[in-house]
Parts: sequence; C-alpha cells; structure tokens
Amino acid sequence: MKKEDLYEAVGELDDELLRDTAFHKPAHTLRWASVLIASAAAVCLLIVSVFRNDPGIREGLLIAQAEVPEYTLPEDMTAEEYLAQSGQDAFAREQFNYRMQAAENAPYFNTFHHNVMRSFLQDQSEENRVFSPSCTWNMLAMLAECTDGNTRKQLLDYMGVQDLEQIRKMSDLMWKASWAKNPVEIQTSASSFWMNQNIRYQKQVLELLAETYHASSYQGEMGSEELNAELRTWLNENTGGILKEYVSKTETYADTAFLLASAQYLKASWTEKFDESLTAKEVFHSPDGDVTADMMHKNEIMGSIYLGDRFKAMTVGGLGMGMTCMDIVLPNEGIALQDLCDDAQMMEFLERSGEFESERFKSGIIDLAMPRFTVSESTDLKDMLQKAGITDLFTPGNADFSPLTDTENVYLNRFVSGVKVSADENGVEAAAFEIGAGAMGGVEPVHYDFTADRPFIFVIRGPAGTLLYTGTVYRP
Repeated sequence: MKKEDLYEAVGELDDELLRDTAFHKPAHTLRWASVLIASAAAVCLLIVSVFRNDPGIREGLLIAQAEVPEYTLPEDMTAEEYLAQSGQDAFAREQFNYRMQAAENAPYFNTFHHNVMRSFLQDQSEENRVFSPSCTWNMLAMLAECTDGNTRKQLLDYMGVQDLEQIRKMSDLMWKASWAKNPVEIQTSASSFWMNQNIRYQKQVLELLAETYHASSYQGEMGSEELNAELRTWLNENTGGILKEYVSKTETYADTAFLLASAQYLKASWTEKFDESLTAKEVFHSPDGDVTADMMHKNEIMGSIYLGDRFKAMTVGGLGMGMTCMDIVLPNEGIALQDLCDDAQMMEFLERSGEFESERFKSGIIDLAMPRFTVSESTDLKDMLQKAGITDLFTPGNADFSPLTDTENVYLNRFVSGVKVSADENGVEAAAFEIGAGAMGGVEPVHYDFTADRPFIFVIRGPAGTLLYTGTVYRP
C-alpha cells in the first residue's frame, strides 16, 4: 500500500501524528459505527449505524497519536516522600495552576450537571447504579465536533454551552487538571477513535480530536480479532484493568463504521483515612429489608454539613492531593432518591466552590458512618439521552456526521456505559469504559450525626468541580 493511498483515505496528517499498526485485512460492507466510553472505572459504548456499501477496500493502519504528559517518578517513591518534594516539582506546580483555572471555570458545567443528574436520577429502580458524567461530557464533546446542524445543536443544548470553542476550552482544561500519576493519586483520562479502513474521514477532525481531546486514531479491519484484541487491550490499560468483565464483551463487527472510546481511571487514598478498627457490622436499611453492612466510622471530626429541606449532605473525605473528593447525599426518611432529581438545594450543594456560602451549611463536630461499597453497572444510556432531547444523533436520516465523513446515513445505534466504583477505609478506586471548616472560636460547637444507613447518592467531584462519578447505593 502506498502512503498516498492512506492519505487519500484519512487526509494528510502531521508527520508526528503518524505511526504504523498491524491491521491489514480488507473490510466488509458497512453498517455499524461504535462509540465507547470508559471512566474511573466506567465504559460507554456507542454504536453508529451506516447503511452503505463502499467498494473501495483499503488496507488499514494506525493514524494519529495523542500526546500525554512525559512525567516519571522513582518507582519506589512513597507518598510521604512525594508530598515532601511536591512543592519543588515543576510538573506538580503546573498541575496545581491548571486545577485552579479549572475551579474558576467550574460554573460552565452547571447546566450540564443539572441535566445529567436529572436524567440519571429520574429513572431510578431501587438498584445500585453508577455512571460517569465527566466521561459522558467528553464523549458528547467529541460527538459535537463530528456532527453539524440540529444534531450538534441538541448536543450543545444538553451540555449547556453556546459553541464549540467553549467546549474545547473546558474539555482541554478538564483533561489537564485531572491528569495525575504519583504515589498519592492516579487520575488518567484517554480517548481513541477506531476507524473502518473502508471509509474516508476528514483529517481536520482527526487532528482536532488528537490535539484538543487527546484522542488517538486507529484504522483497521472491523470485526477482525486483531482489531478487537487491540481495542480491549487499550480499554483495559486505560481503566486500570478493573473493567475486564465489561471490556471482554466489547467487540467490533465487519459492518462497524467507526468506534469512539473515552476512558477514565481514578485511584486515590483519603486525605484522612477511616480507622479500620472502628469498622463494624451494622444494619443498612435496603428497599427490600434490612441487611448487614460493614460500616466505616470517623468520629468527632470538625467539618460542615449541608441541611436541605429533604436531605442532608456532606463531603465524606478528600482524595489524593485534596482537590478531588466524595460527597454523599442522604435523603430524609420517606424521601426517595428519584425525588431529588430536580432538587435545587442538592445542586447548590454539589456546585459549591471555595467557601461554603449558603446558610444551609452548618459547621460543627460530625460523627460520620458510611458503608464500604462497590458499585458497578453496564447499561445503555441511549434512552436516557433521547428522553433529554438528544434524538437526531440516534435517528437514521436525521443524524448529521458531515464534518467527519461524506458517508451517508450514519447514526448512533447504542451508547453503552460500564462503570465501577469502590470505596473502603483506605480510599477510592473507580473507572469508566467520572471538608474543611472550623467552628467559631468561643462557641460550643454543634454536634451532628451523619449515618448513611439507608439508600444514598454518592458523587466524586474532580478538580474542576466536574462530576467524575455519580451513583446510588441501595444495597452496599
């Protein structure tokens, strides 16, 4: 195969973006295109359907390589050693600046957070559920780049942004602010675009995905075991290997047009760990009767608690360097989790930044109890997104993918998400295939009890104020 033929297929990309892959077999008739999302451990799979038989069969290869930070530390460095020298670490200082910028721009995500929490909570079925809003944001952002017309408009409306420039700025900043690999925390995000060698793609879009969304592009024979194996390897490597159950079921088919994947991984210790000696078997009130759960405890901690009309909420702990944290929203007795899907006070709590401005935040001494839990889910988010107004993307004849390819009748067929989040005394591990206040001096502090012994909502918030992961725990 001549290099000129490859350029004809995918456009003349910059030399530094080109590298070879091992996919050389001819493609078949096109019908599907897939999109995958993976996060803290979460995975989403979108299938785009194409009805067209392109006779121009080409040998395929890998196309564009996204850049990742070149940052290494001694393998035997401890968390204490890293924290001691992080102030002199140029990369750490740069990362801190990105996180400060991201925090300042956090309000840009508010509309998206409102929409995604409403979509997620309104269809609760009293089962443990979990997904990654930040991974969904990244996928919708890349789809907005690949679409036009009303298809793009529906995506932008749901995301609460005016134009692509705003999405590009926030997506790039969120990626830079979230990336970390050190003994204290690991937070990574990666994307990839897998192309059928039988379709022509616009080089400008591939370059943009690489530069702004850090997405590598690959091209090969859809449905071949070689490509499927490479795809699964990529997903496992970028989700810490904790989503193998879902990744093993991921595959392309001979009629797959393209597959878009986004992956996140998070592993971080609590900034203040739970004392394992205090963990005890206690009652958790699940929807179908009381069960026994391993309840973790932090007693007499100085902090703040948010007292809503229908719930109470608090940050149960910072993670890693302290700019990522887990929040728990505990509905009052008799209030269902789905009753909070449009609760303005809950969003006020989740969207806070910096100081606790609301009078509903109360400082005092808190006795915290929450269960160890592991929540995982693989689900199709297509219905959720369609109910929220994103319909053209999934409709043959309406979906407009003209910025990406001149292939006609391309549309999304599925949007499957697989996510896993685990929390114990030491910290949190998650992937997707996303308190500190003192009492006033001289006043006896108020004592609050926060015991999550009934169904609750958890949210892991990232450095940009973005919702990395959110889920419901009905049965720990």
